[in-house]
Amino acid sequence: MFRTLVKVGPEGLSADQLATFVDSPASLSSHLDPLLNAKLVSRRGHGRYIVYAARYDEINDLLAYLLGHC
Repeated sequence: MFRTLVKVGPEGLSADQLATFVDSPASLSSHLDPLLNAKLVSRRGHGRYIVYAARYDEINDLLAYLLGHC
């Protein structure tokens, strides 16, 4: 899911759209909740849909930290 959201871009995908891209027997929330908690993905309402998008600012900060400290 994370890779899909990063590839899609800042506009993100609705939960329904995201479900069509990934083939997972588990619910989307079991995968998205840790990403939301880590602030690597955002969630926003768009009409009656929930849209998920990668947070490139946080992803870049994490990568910079890992490259500098690991």
